[in-house]
Amino acid sequence: MLPLILETIFIVILPLVLLTASPTIYTFRHLIGAVICIYFVIQRKLFSIPSLQQQFKLPPRQPVIQVIIASICVGLMLFVVHHFFPTLIDNMVILLAKGKNYKLFSLVSYPLISVPLQEIIFRWLYFYRIKSVTNNPIIVIGITAIAFGCIHLPFQSPLMVIGTFFLGLWWGHLSLKHNSLVLPIVSHAIIGTTLLWLGL
Repeated sequence: MLPLILETIFIVILPLVLLTASPTIYTFRHLIGAVICIYFVIQRKLFSIPSLQQQFKLPPRQPVIQVIIASICVGLMLFVVHHFFPTLIDNMVILLAKGKNYKLFSLVSYPLISVPLQEIIFRWLYFYRIKSVTNNPIIVIGITAIAFGCIHLPFQSPLMVIGTFFLGLWWGHLSLKHNSLVLPIVSHAIIGTTLLWLGL
C-alpha cells in the first residue's frame, strides 16, 4: 500500500502543486502524462496490468450507442449552462484560452492526444495499479475518480473538479464493466471537446 501512496503523491499531488504554482507549466501536461505512462509500462508485469491492445477491444454495439447518446446529452446540457451562465464554462477552460492558433490546436489535440492519454493513465495504468492492491471495484473506481478530479484543480473551478470526479466514476464503471477503454475515450472526447469548444 505504501508504494501506491508514494506513486499517487508523485503522479497526482506533485504535478498538481507544480501546475498550480505555475500554470504556464500546464502546456507540458502531455509530457508529464507520457512520463507517467512510461513508469507504469516499465512496472506493468509487477502490477499485473493487461496489455493495452486488450483495452481497445470494441464493446457490443448497444452500450456504444447508449454511451454516445448519454455523452451528447451531457454536451447539450453544457450548451444550456453556457447559454445562461457563460462565465461558468469560460472559467473552466481558462488555462487553455491563449492565442487563436493555440485554441485551434487545443480543439484538435484534445480529443486526439489528451483524452486517450488521460484514459490510458487513469482507466488503464493507474486503474490496474490500484487493482493490484485491492479487487474492490468501489475502491478502485473511487480512488481513480478522486485522482482524476484532483488533476483538474489547476483550472481553479470547483465545478470542473466536481464534474470530472463524477465523470471519472462513470468512465471507471464503463472501463471495468466492458474491460475496454473505448467507451470512456469516446465519451470523454465528446463531452470534453464540447466544453472546450464552448469555452474557447
